[in-house]
Amino acid sequence: VIALADYSRGLSFALEEDEEGEYYDVTQYYLPDGDTTDTLRIPAVYKGLPVKTMANLTINDDETKSAIRKIEIADGNLIGIGDRTFTNWSNLEEVVLPEGLQYIGETAFYGTALKSIVIPDSVTSLGKQAFAACASLVSVDLGAGVTVLPERAFEQCTFLAVIDLSNVTVIGSNAFRECASIAEIKLVKVTEIGMSAFYGCTSLKTLYLGKPQSIKGSALMGCSSLTEIHFAGTMAEWAEVDKSSTWNGPSYGLGPAAATEVQCSDGVVEI
Repeated sequence: VIALADYSRGLSFALEEDEEGEYYDVTQYYLPDGDTTDTLRIPAVYKGLPVKTMANLTINDDETKSAIRKIEIADGNLIGIGDRTFTNWSNLEEVVLPEGLQYIGETAFYGTALKSIVIPDSVTSLGKQAFAACASLVSVDLGAGVTVLPERAFEQCTFLAVIDLSNVTVIGSNAFRECASIAEIKLVKVTEIGMSAFYGCTSLKTLYLGKPQSIKGSALMGCSSLTEIHFAGTMAEWAEVDKSSTWNGPSYGLGPAAATEVQCSDGVVEI
């Protein structure tokens, strides 16, 4: 746990209030003159009150953004990281998210240099493009609380290779667009796969489906290495899935997935 005395100089706070009482929101950060730190430290408490959100954090200069490589957030009180909080902090490589965090806003970590991220079970909401364009991101430990992946959540995370989607029920449109390093995906509980969800996932070889209710257009467009699609249900159940006519990719553009059949529990369906 980060002690109050250890929080970063240059942080500003705003007093807010909710149904539980007064708390502080982290509103601004600047790198003080002469400070060579590469770590931003967020406290759990400020002036005797909990620090609960970074809903409106603003950074006024690129020098500050480029200096920070690590963020340490004290355990205990933070529940939210707001929209655009760390967007394009291009050298940010490491963040430890505290248990108790509930939401991560739109583009919160867009364009950062994160290599891995552990999303606690307490997080139940991710914003659009929350981790998009994180070109160095290799692995994601997705907590059990995240059941809906919003649109473009991990778009253009070109080195993302490891992510467990076992608790996810909805994959938003373009959620993994151009994630060119993922080789296998298991969608055990997923009921809906959004448009272009896996567009351009050129290393994807094997896809395991539970019993989705719908698969939108171009969901697998450009999956040129995808040779195995497994469906947990029967051939009759596969026929009942609401599938776009271009669910596995249209003939134009990047073209359809390489797979020519779906392996069901009682046989094979050609596509």
